[in-house]
This record gives sequence, C-alpha cells and structure tokens, in this order.
Amino acid sequence: MQKLKNSNNKVLTTKWFEIDKVPCSPTNNEPYYRLLCSDSVEIIAVTPEKKIVLVRQFRPAIGIYMLELPAGHINKKESSKKAAQRELKEETGFVCPSVTHIGNLVIHSSRVHNKLHSFYGKDAKLSKNVKNIDAEVVLLSEAEFKKAILKGEFFETAGLATYLLSKLRGVL
Repeated sequence: MQKLKNSNNKVLTTKWFEIDKVPCSPTNNEPYYRLLCSDSVEIIAVTPEKKIVLVRQFRPAIGIYMLELPAGHINKKESSKKAAQRELKEETGFVCPSVTHIGNLVIHSSRVHNKLHSFYGKDAKLSKNVKNIDAEVVLLSEAEFKKAILKGEFFETAGLATYLLSKLRGVL
C-alpha cells in the first residue's frame, strides 16, 4: 500500500483517527474526505480441539454487540505479527505458539486509508497469566461458525474475509 504524504488539509484529529481533505481524483479537484487510521490486525485462532476463538463485544458505532475474530490496531514500532498475538491475548486470554500471516486486506477502500493484516493462529490455549479480558470469549467449531455466518450471527466483513483467506491458504 502506498504511504500517505502528510496532509495540510486535516479536518479532524482524534487519538484513533484523522480526517483529511484530498482531491476527488487526479482529474477532479472536488474535495473528498477520507479517514486515516493506523493499520490493523485480525486473527483466526484455533484451539487443539479445533474450536475457533471469537469475541463478542459492544460496537458503539452501530450500537450492538458483535461476534468477531480478535482484532485491533498496530501500535507504533510494533510488527503486525506481534500486534495479532497481543490482541488475541488482550481480548481472549488465548495465546498461540504458531502464528502465520495469511494476507493483507483493504476493508473500506472508498473511505478509509489503512490495511488489515490477517493471521492464522494454531493450537490456541488459554494463557496461565490472564488478567483482564476485553470481551466475552466464544469458542465455536468450524461447523458452528459456518452456521453462525449463515444465520447472520457473524457478519463482520473483515472476519469473513480472514476466514475465507484461511480456507484458501489451506490452514483451516
């Protein structure tokens, strides 16, 4: 993904994101507003019993609890792999001895400038030194996970894409 030049057209800056104004296209100078976020990670972690580790957490933007794969932003000077491992442990208390990068995605290319790094975690186990878990942990077999998708209980786009990548890469 192409790196952005610093924009002098910042409209809003928060601790989570910025909004800036750029030309609509190379041939159209009409203002276009984009969201600038740090890159993020998502991990589909599977236990030795072949259960997929999920989280249920409240999403204020849409006002509901969502069933999702563990995910989050990459901190400055943190590798995407370390971020995936950190997010898995923070959100679920699980750790994986083996974490594999399975691909990069762009979630909302029409409005957001960032990249999602997708990972697969093998042999996920509950860590012995779990402190505070950020979300409700849900463990589902792949068959149960597929049913949750088809019933509309799991509908988070990035998670669906990460699941598909894990299937296409042959790791799940």
